[in-house]
Amino acid sequence: INKTFDSITTQERKNIYSKWIQTTIIEENIDKRLIYIILTIFIIIIGIFLYRQNLLKKYNNKLVNTNKEVEGIINSTLEAIIITENRICIDINNSALEMLNIKDKKYAIGKLLFDFIVDKDKELVKENISKNITQTYEIDVLRQGGTTFHALVKGTNLIINNKEIRLTSVIDI
Repeated sequence: INKTFDSITTQERKNIYSKWIQTTIIEENIDKRLIYIILTIFIIIIGIFLYRQNLLKKYNNKLVNTNKEVEGIINSTLEAIIITENRICIDINNSALEMLNIKDKKYAIGKLLFDFIVDKDKELVKENISKNITQTYEIDVLRQGGTTFHALVKGTNLIINNKEIRLTSVIDI
C-alpha cells in the first residue's frame, strides 16, 4: 500500500485532495432588484398609511371643533333642550339642568325622559312622541327634589347617523 502511495505523483495527490478534501465556496448572488421592489412597495404602503392617518386626524379635529360649536349654541339658548334616543336622555343643555334643578349632567344622561314628567302627563307625551307631533303642548315637569312646574314643550324626531333621536325643547311658563 505504501509503494502504491509513493508511486502517486504530486500533481495526482493535489487533484485527489482537491476533489475529496478541499472545500469549494459557491457564492450565491442575491437578486437585489427583488429587495428594492419589496422595499419600495413597503415604503409606499407606509406613506399611504401615514397620509390617511393625517387626513383622519384633520377630520377628527374638525368634528371636535364642530361639536364644541354646536354645544355652545345649544347651551346659549334660554330654553331647555333635551336630546333623547329611544326615550333615554343622551344629551341635555345647561338651561335644562338649571330648570330641572340638576347639578351634574351625568345624572341626567341615561335617564328616561318620563323620569322628568309627572305621571298624569306621561300618556300625552308618549302619544306625541309616537305620532311625531311637532306642535307645542303644555305639561307639568318634575324637578329633581320633587317640585313641579308648568311647561310649554315642543319635540321633533330627527334621523342622525341612522338613529332616530328626539329633540325636545322646554320653556318654563
